[in-house]
Amino acid sequence: MSANLYATKTPETYFHIHGSLEANTTLQMVGLPPFRPDLKTIEDISQCIESHVQQFTVEELETRNKELSQAGVTAHKHEDFIATPHGKVNKCLPPWSIVPLETTTPPISLSQDAPGAKVRLLSGIKVLELCRIIAGPVITRILAEYGADVLKVTSPNLPDVPFFQVDVNFGKQCANIDLKSVEGRKIFDELLLDADVIVDGYRPGALDKLGYGANALTELALKRGKGFVYVNENCFGYEGEWAYRPGWQQIADCVSFPLLFLFRCPT
Repeated sequence: MSANLYATKTPETYFHIHGSLEANTTLQMVGLPPFRPDLKTIEDISQCIESHVQQFTVEELETRNKELSQAGVTAHKHEDFIATPHGKVNKCLPPWSIVPLETTTPPISLSQDAPGAKVRLLSGIKVLELCRIIAGPVITRILAEYGADVLKVTSPNLPDVPFFQVDVNFGKQCANIDLKSVEGRKIFDELLLDADVIVDGYRPGALDKLGYGANALTELALKRGKGFVYVNENCFGYEGEWAYRPGWQQIADCVSFPLLFLFRCPT
């Protein structure tokens, strides 16, 4: 219930707090302890949380939310969202875009181009998935269904939701690699040498800070003579004041703005 819509001190306005991966921070943000064993039912829990959320205006919640890097948002009607500075910037942009990264590496032939081949469309294509939860992992699950060899790479230091993985990890292999460690980077660098597709489900710039963003991989592509398709999906897009905010699909839905996808291709 720490990931839910609640009424606020601002009249007729709701705020979606989102603490499903780190409930303690969200609960403490509204003045609640991590545990309340005295609350026995969902109704009791939701009423308790809402009574605390209602002590704050949406402006106060937005400020606290930003300071703690939480994924919550104010609930907007569509007409209200497009009137915000972020909405004004993004309302005329397409839901996805393709950006050529480089055009010098040769195209890669798909397996079905081989004479007499009886394989799935993406057989032989190697995909590294750097995503969590649902949206990004669904993209790579579809690639796996078309025959791609998908390796899901997650940090051992970040939380995930186990029951989601039963579904979205179907057809993949998985590994925990800490890209902030010397040993982890060495392993990942070796994986990159053979990869064809990178799927990045983190906020814009997150992997750039680790040296694995689209521009860095373009340089690697030129060195190895083989390009990458770099795919990034995120909650709020790539332009506007919310571009680097954390978020999930229900957060995007709540603020009346769909998930944006950026497909960065070598050609």
